[in-house]
Amino acid sequence: MEEEQRADSLWVECSSLWDQVEQSCARGDSDEFKALLDRCQERFQALGKRVNELCLFSTNETIQDIQTPYLPFILIPYYLALIEQRRMQDRKLHLDNAKLFFGNFISVCDNFELLSSDERKEAEKEAEVKDRRAELIAKARKEKEVNDRIKYLTEKKAKIIATRGTDAYEDSSEEEIERQLYLTKIKQAVLTTFKEIRMIEQELPMLEHMDALARGEVKPAAPPAPKKNPQPPLTLFRDHKGELRAQVFQPHWIQPTMTIEQQAQIEMQNMVTGGGPQSEKVDSDSEDSDPDDDEKYRKQREWDAWCDDNPSGSGNTTGNIS
Repeated sequence: MEEEQRADSLWVECSSLWDQVEQSCARGDSDEFKALLDRCQERFQALGKRVNELCLFSTNETIQDIQTPYLPFILIPYYLALIEQRRMQDRKLHLDNAKLFFGNFISVCDNFELLSSDERKEAEKEAEVKDRRAELIAKARKEKEVNDRIKYLTEKKAKIIATRGTDAYEDSSEEEIERQLYLTKIKQAVLTTFKEIRMIEQELPMLEHMDALARGEVKPAAPPAPKKNPQPPLTLFRDHKGELRAQVFQPHWIQPTMTIEQQAQIEMQNMVTGGGPQSEKVDSDSEDSDPDDDEKYRKQREWDAWCDDNPSGSGNTTGNIS
């Protein structure tokens, strides 16, 4: 009995350390975080050793045969896998270890018949995924149901302890809430395990490829050839010295470039100097005149002058009879 109490106290210590790991703000590759993972892993391993020495689980037992205080011990390989997955140094080695611990946890759950038929097929790699999207939606719905169940049981337990006390809760028939809470947490861990294994299987090939590149066994892919006529990059938003901000509240019509006073001053100056648009037009006309037009005008003026000097009928002297 004393050894069992020691196992319970070890579980409390392990749970507290794991909470520190999840709440830690230290970098994943820092010495501080690595020391925290080492301490947490050492405590979980000590707890697993104690559970094996006490022979708390047997292969011929079902989940109904296991006492409620021992149910959390099923999660030991699951937490050891999460610890390995958090390590950054020697990444491939620790991911392989995490995959082994996850597999051990699923094997234990299968032995106690805690897996559904679909989960057992997925564990045995026999599940055929025909609609990936429908599968993801179904798993997300199942995860939400499990999380809601844990939240409900936790709040119900806290309410009973707050009204009756811890001793009254442990000595009453309400202990079934504790059992359901542990079983639901195990179900939550099963769902998380399959998701984490898929992520590990996606990451391992990339790590193997990077190792092969470092050893020179694989040549890096050549960069794509540049295009002959590359298009300028698409700029979704740019604001040169606040130009766009300055134009936000401007009207859509063209704005004047000078004030009324400035325009009046220019017109008065043109009246004094004889300038202005009309004078500029005359000057431009004189500059653009054609020499042939000048000759035509000269002949016309000479003809007009001759007509003035020789009026009509001035040469008919014989017809003038007095």
